[in-house]
Amino acid sequence: MITIKRDRGWEKPESWQDVESIPGYVRDIDPLSIQLDAVVGKYREPELRICGFSNCHTKHFRGYLVTTKDGRITNIGVDCGRKHFGVDFENMSRQLDRDWLNQERRESIFSALGKLDAWKSACDDLMNGKRGASWLSKQHREMQDFKTGLPRSILRSIQEMMRTGRTVLYKERAATEQEKAFAKETGQRMPNIVQEEVGTLKGLSGLAKMEELLPKDLIPNLDAIAEIDVDAATEGDLQFWSKWCGEVDVKVEQAKSIIDSAQIFFHEDNISKLAEISSTKDEERSIMRFAKK
Repeated sequence: MITIKRDRGWEKPESWQDVESIPGYVRDIDPLSIQLDAVVGKYREPELRICGFSNCHTKHFRGYLVTTKDGRITNIGVDCGRKHFGVDFENMSRQLDRDWLNQERRESIFSALGKLDAWKSACDDLMNGKRGASWLSKQHREMQDFKTGLPRSILRSIQEMMRTGRTVLYKERAATEQEKAFAKETGQRMPNIVQEEVGTLKGLSGLAKMEELLPKDLIPNLDAIAEIDVDAATEGDLQFWSKWCGEVDVKVEQAKSIIDSAQIFFHEDNISKLAEISSTKDEERSIMRFAKK
């Protein structure tokens, strides 16, 4: 990529031939006969370019475009710039890099502003759509309600499953005579209680991240960025917003993934499986009642 800073803004020549056609450009210049005027451009090319200094002509992939006090322009590598122009070159090239970085940030923010309506629509769907984040948050609160939610013992079992990453549901029951006899014959410890697999609980990963259904800064920042004067923004604001905009698509996809998983957890068929590990008929009725919400 080639970028050149002009008074009216930045230019991006499409080819090296465009650079060589700039008025005053020279391919060969004696560094001892010139004075540095400004560092006006930079390049990082897929092909090697030859340094414009007559005592160098080293090939390199990246360098800077500099103007001289007598009105000429050439391209040089970083080493030649430091060697012949010292601190002036370092300061000018560093400022150009900084200016270009801020320009890239502006461009990324302008690009993001074009996606703003789509982002807001996606967030609205995630929040207020059928069984979206609002509904899920309500279900999560009601699930823990002492009177209308799931039994305390079931909630503790769910917490334990999330803590350990286990998804299989087990129900304790008395060992059968056949199981006891088999244990005795094989030299195993004779069980009185066995755990029997009764199903698999889905969506626990979404339930574990209920606090992250939508990042707290997502919707407020989508409103805030619409009010920004990008051209007049400070360097700090450009840095913050360009980084934030670059993360929105990922945040939306992550939120969608969490919501999809949480929806699976709160599905009637999934919640109903918890009745298999209930200890009493009252617990079973509470689970089935909540499952139908």
